[in-house]
Amino acid sequence: MINIYYKLIRAVIAILPVGKYRVSRMLFNSNWKFLRTYSVEVPYLEENLNLRIKLEPRYLIDHKILFTGTYEKSTNDVLRKYVKSGDTVFEAGANIGTETILLSRLVSDSGSVFAFEPVPHVSEKLNHNCRINGLNNINISNLALSDSIGETTFFIASENFINQGMGSLDGGHLQVKEKIKVQLDTLDHYFEENGITKLDFLKMDVQGAEYFILKGGRKTLTKFKPVIFLEAEEGWSKISDLYTILTELNYACFLIHDNLELDELNDNEVNSGNWIALPK
Repeated sequence: MINIYYKLIRAVIAILPVGKYRVSRMLFNSNWKFLRTYSVEVPYLEENLNLRIKLEPRYLIDHKILFTGTYEKSTNDVLRKYVKSGDTVFEAGANIGTETILLSRLVSDSGSVFAFEPVPHVSEKLNHNCRINGLNNINISNLALSDSIGETTFFIASENFINQGMGSLDGGHLQVKEKIKVQLDTLDHYFEENGITKLDFLKMDVQGAEYFILKGGRKTLTKFKPVIFLEAEEGWSKISDLYTILTELNYACFLIHDNLELDELNDNEVNSGNWIALPK
């Protein structure tokens, strides 16, 4: 019965010319809270990709996908443009795999995806979503990529928090939090230890910790010169520091818009948002 509810609501939202996400949020905040207590596996993205994803509507990401068909269309468009068959892709902050499973299809059987997600209950869902699709070209790690090797205390949103996957080193911005121990590794050390011989695309969405991943991967990034896609926001480091290290690594940085148009950043104009960094 619950699947019928989901399918009916999704079908109605699908025919709306505009406002799909707005309606989805209205449902999320409505009295239909009983819908949030169930999980469901549904087709994901285009039919020809033959992908499925397990969703729990009590979470914001899952809810949006369930009722609108995707999470961040603009992000998917970027991946489709810059990732190709045979590529080796690293994804820091994979969450439940909304982009991971798409990346797997884009690189095909001749490519590889290395996905990093340190939050245990989120990583379990990532593993599940890869498993139900039979994806064998994905390597999942519970490590957090950073600028050092070792262990740290990490504050994460509790499993009951609506925005799963949120985390920080100090926990200051989390309303509901738990402490866990997380293993850290650098991009450079990970490559050396695992004998990886190429890197074509690096995707990062780690709540402002992107700078530390770049700092710990200077050798790797200089050697392989991958395209870098990241969400730039003030967090554990400044956006200006992020821009500086990318330019030091001989990258041109662009703010990428939803229509995939690029605005090049410079010393006097460094804006938050989705960045694409291209090797010069």
